[in-house]
Amino acid sequence: MRKSTLQILLMALALTTLIGMAYGADMNFWKVVYTESSTEGGSSGSALLNDELQITGQLTGGNASCSSVNNPYYYDVFGKFSASWDLGISDYLGDAKKSAQVKSVPALKSPMAIHKAPGPITAPGLSLKAPFNPVNALVISDARITEARRDFDDQDAASGKRKVVGAHMEIPGFSSLTWEKITDASGNQSWRTAVKAPGAKALRLHFIKFKPGEDDTVIVYDGAFTAKSAHRVKPTRTATTDDFWGPITMGEVVFLEVVTESSEAPEIVVDKISYAFKDLFGGDDFLKVGGCYEDPNCYTGWEVARQGVGQMTFEYGDGMAVCTGSLIRDIEGSYEPFFFSARHCFHDQEAADSLIVTFFWYTNGCGGAVDQWQDVTTYTQGSEILAYSSQTDFLLLRLDVDNQHPLPDGAVFLGWDANENYELNDTISVLHHPAGTHMRLSFGYISGESDGSEVDLGDDDDDYTGDDDDDYAPYRDSGDDDDDECGIFCGGLV
Repeated sequence: MRKSTLQILLMALALTTLIGMAYGADMNFWKVVYTESSTEGGSSGSALLNDELQITGQLTGGNASCSSVNNPYYYDVFGKFSASWDLGISDYLGDAKKSAQVKSVPALKSPMAIHKAPGPITAPGLSLKAPFNPVNALVISDARITEARRDFDDQDAASGKRKVVGAHMEIPGFSSLTWEKITDASGNQSWRTAVKAPGAKALRLHFIKFKPGEDDTVIVYDGAFTAKSAHRVKPTRTATTDDFWGPITMGEVVFLEVVTESSEAPEIVVDKISYAFKDLFGGDDFLKVGGCYEDPNCYTGWEVARQGVGQMTFEYGDGMAVCTGSLIRDIEGSYEPFFFSARHCFHDQEAADSLIVTFFWYTNGCGGAVDQWQDVTTYTQGSEILAYSSQTDFLLLRLDVDNQHPLPDGAVFLGWDANENYELNDTISVLHHPAGTHMRLSFGYISGESDGSEVDLGDDDDDYTGDDDDDYAPYRDSGDDDDDECGIFCGGLV
């Protein structure tokens, strides 16, 4: 018997109601359609901002792109801050929602940094611009690079919206290297070695043995031999002294130099490198400008909020990756360096240890010039995982800050709204680092809610909120969900 139109409508309504009952309690994500600009890999973790420029969520993924602006079938999915609040965030930012004392707070600008940055780095090999010496260096073979390229391409092809930057390569021959002794005209002495990986856009060393003398200075630098290219090497506060990633250097050669008075070669061993295949910091991606990629300096009212957003570079799994995150304040306004992003970017402490957050990376005026990533000095290194959840895909960190890498002067801690008081068509905005490049601005509106089924959130029960009764021990995820294919709606990790 044929069903009437009314019967069909009633059946559809019943089905919709059942679906709503099944998923209503789990509608932990906002759908967002962009009216100007969009996002892409590297934007993941960027904050969803309301009209008061308060955080109301973070980017998980989606199929939105510059070619689909203002199309309701192409949208991004953001984890709701209101849903994340009781999954661990309130334990650190303040239990406002439960106590009903405070439900939202405005942004907070930090005072000038207390610590002064250290003076310029000097070392005999750096000041003499001593050239690369193959005898005292390790050269990565073309075969090993080709193998790593295949691994990189596999990760890149299977990652949907995420953008992989580089791959890891083991270098077991490092321990047999002969260190080169260098002395400058003033009698300063150092030991130096190098790693050359042909074709690399950037390199990063992973240390498994690090025992310099108490007064020794350990640095890395690239073949430009400039003071800007030199970085001190030391474990972050959360890393062990035997296992950590050093700073990033540009190009296919990285020099490792130890300034010391010792007559013995240093007890330092590197077991692998991170090899960047993507030239995020100076290639085509860096130049993304114009109609889609809006410059926040071309709009008024963003002078404060943009100083709370950071570009994230880190090592995860088998490669290097980028995301976006934001400094976020607590109720007390303590200036504790809490940092808010997305769980799918990473959720293990090894990746958190490797995190470099670059702040204030935007143009110097509407359509103006912008520094290359390696020339930006306002950055931090290392972080500690405080809380995360796959239910809303949030990640809360505490950044490592010290004399060497303090929070930049005038950094802003973004405010937040833990209420779920938003409606369809409410306008939103997003400050983000598309493809890991300098900051852009997107505008859009809330087009609906989601249970997150469009994106791969993994199926492991891994909510983590720390342990106030014991020393911190990071949660180690036993699953491999970070590498699952998830199509065009994949989370936007890099």
